Amino acid sequence: MRTSEVSSGSAALGGPKSVAPEWTESASAFGDPTLSFPEIVDHLVEGVTVMRRDGRFIFANSSARRILGIGLEVMNQEVPPPAGWRQLTEDGEEWTEDSHPAAVSLRTGRACADVIMRFEKPDGITAWVSVNTQPLFRDGDPLPYAVVTSLSDVTEQRRAQEEILFQKTVLEAQAEASSDGILVLDPDGRVLFSNSRFQEIWRFPSEGVREDPAERLSHFQRMVADPDAFAAMVARFRRHPDQSGWHLIRLRDGRTLDHFAGPVRGEDGTHYGRVAYFHDVTDRLRAEEAIRLQKTLLEVQTEASRDGIILVGADRRILSCNRRCREMWGVDEGIIGRPVAEVAASLLPTVANAEDFTRIVRRFVTHLDEERPDGDEFVFRDGRVLRSYGSPVHREDGSLFGRVVYFQDVTEQRHAREALERLSHRDELILNSAADSIIGLDSSGRVTFANPSAARSTGFTPLELIGQPLHAFLEHTGADGTRYPPEDDPILRVLETGRPGYASGDVFRRKDGTTFPVEYVSAPIAEGDDIVGAVVTFKDISERYRVEKMKDEFISVVSHELRTPLTSIRGSLGLLAGGLVGTIPPRAQRMLDIAVKNTDRLVGLINDILDIERIESGKVTMQWEHCDAGQVIAHAAEVMQAMAEQAQVTIEVAPAKARLFADSNRLIQVVTNLLSNAIKFSAPGGRIRVSAERRDDQILFRVKDDGRGIPVDKLDTIFGRFQQVDASDSRDKGGTGLGLAICRSIVQQHGGRIWAESGPAHGQGSTFSFTIPVERKKPRHD
Repeated sequence: MRTSEVSSGSAALGGPKSVAPEWTESASAFGDPTLSFPEIVDHLVEGVTVMRRDGRFIFANSSARRILGIGLEVMNQEVPPPAGWRQLTEDGEEWTEDSHPAAVSLRTGRACADVIMRFEKPDGITAWVSVNTQPLFRDGDPLPYAVVTSLSDVTEQRRAQEEILFQKTVLEAQAEASSDGILVLDPDGRVLFSNSRFQEIWRFPSEGVREDPAERLSHFQRMVADPDAFAAMVARFRRHPDQSGWHLIRLRDGRTLDHFAGPVRGEDGTHYGRVAYFHDVTDRLRAEEAIRLQKTLLEVQTEASRDGIILVGADRRILSCNRRCREMWGVDEGIIGRPVAEVAASLLPTVANAEDFTRIVRRFVTHLDEERPDGDEFVFRDGRVLRSYGSPVHREDGSLFGRVVYFQDVTEQRHAREALERLSHRDELILNSAADSIIGLDSSGRVTFANPSAARSTGFTPLELIGQPLHAFLEHTGADGTRYPPEDDPILRVLETGRPGYASGDVFRRKDGTTFPVEYVSAPIAEGDDIVGAVVTFKDISERYRVEKMKDEFISVVSHELRTPLTSIRGSLGLLAGGLVGTIPPRAQRMLDIAVKNTDRLVGLINDILDIERIESGKVTMQWEHCDAGQVIAHAAEVMQAMAEQAQVTIEVAPAKARLFADSNRLIQVVTNLLSNAIKFSAPGGRIRVSAERRDDQILFRVKDDGRGIPVDKLDTIFGRFQQVDASDSRDKGGTGLGLAICRSIVQQHGGRIWAESGPAHGQGSTFSFTIPVERKKPRHD
């Protein structure tokens, strides 16, 4: 601004108190002789100051002094500024003399516009001021001689802006933290705001929401399952911008969005655009559908259940009662909503014991949260019996919702239980009266039952036996004198295999330490496919052994006594049959041949009796040696080859190579006896297979034929003395009935066992098997 332009105005800024004298001039220039220019400026809301080039302020109106909180004397540094007064930049930095807007205008001659300054006043109030400067020039002077500064207090605007910015920041933060997708549009459809959740829901690319409304709508239509319906909804909102509403939008990928759209208006009703919210309700709808399905299934199951089911709320009122429950109690749907105590009172005439019924109901009503796994029984006058089971129902927060109760009609079960108790008592009397000893075992081999006979045999009382491991107190020992370890006890093996076990000659121990021989049968107790225990029936065969010993001794004595005369008779008959005394008539010759043949059979019988007696008494010394099982069966087959050819039977020997420690001659005797039996009972053209193979720590020998077989009920008895399948076999096939008994004695002397298999389950013919330990076990008599 040049001097010529403001000559009168510049002079008018003077005054006797506020400006230098050179600024004083008549107010006539403003057309009012009563009003001076400083008085006019002093009444301005805007603050005005004038500073000369030398840095001295020559004018400051009242608004400037109010805005700054200081007077001219402070501005001109005539007095120091009051404590706490500072002038700062917008960022809170101290102004330097060179950077102050007035100084910049004086130095450069340029005006400064809208510079924001902060003034901290002594009263603690911070004022935000917008500063504008205008330099003043004299004609011909390139630099200004003064600068006029206008000050506008923008504190309230600034605070409003900061509040708006804060609220905007908070709203944006809330929008970003929201689980809803949010989109704000102006009236023309341009995006004012969208949160990241919106972009995530609608699968917008990382650069953001499409600005073009048509392009954005095209993106939406590619995403939704029904593009036409979506386009129609958008068009309806465009035609009616004041309309709002909720909609479900289904997307092609299976998701479902809950959508709300509405207008955005100011307090004065100005339309600023529209806001839309999108919430992914896929999981909620699926959960609701699952709940509805579960509820439907539960209702179907409840109605189809054979049990009566009733649900009681925490207020002791009946919430639901299925059809079966109503049938059981003889009530209708009218009981729903009624108090339990009231319904129970109406049922008193139908129950057999009103006092018990009242007590049970009272406890139930008082303790809805009580667990009763044993349940309660209700007996009706008509004989029916209901058993109830109930459990409390809690909400997710742990509070009690109510109680569900199940009723089962146990009338038949109760009658069956009573009958079973009567039957069990009768069976117990029968078992207790049985002469045989009977012991029941659970699945772990512990005694669950012992009849008096078992107690007498073992020397224990029944109570002492109950709960004890069977093997621990019986100390089961095999016939050869070897004590069975618990894992190999044949009585307990039935718990694993499920196959019955039988033995005769094993030894049990009594309580006093004495032992006795037994004959026992161990049978499994099965429930379905599970073995839950076993029943062991045994008898003391000490008396049988004593009688057999007397018989054996008698037979042995008789055999010894008969052997010498029979040998003499056989020799004499042989001489006569050989013609030593001359020619014998044919008829007498036939009689003599019969006598010789029967004498030979009698001598053979006596020899077998003496042989088995010597083996079992230990008088025969075993020749222990390392031998080969393959050579044993090959030698036995060679011995029997002639007999096989005569009977037109083929012997097949399977290759075998297994070493063991045994008496090879005695093993050959066993295999030979088994082959002899197989040949006798095989038809012409038959085939016999003999084999030996190692099984763990034993050698398994087998002789299998395809003959007539052996009845199943004879399999356990044929190894006894003088035992044959058919009594006529001794006449037709020959033999003494002691061959298998001798085989059993030899095998037992080796610590093994022998058995036979036959019948439909094993195919045609019979199979005789025996095992011999690879390493020598201590024999019964050694």
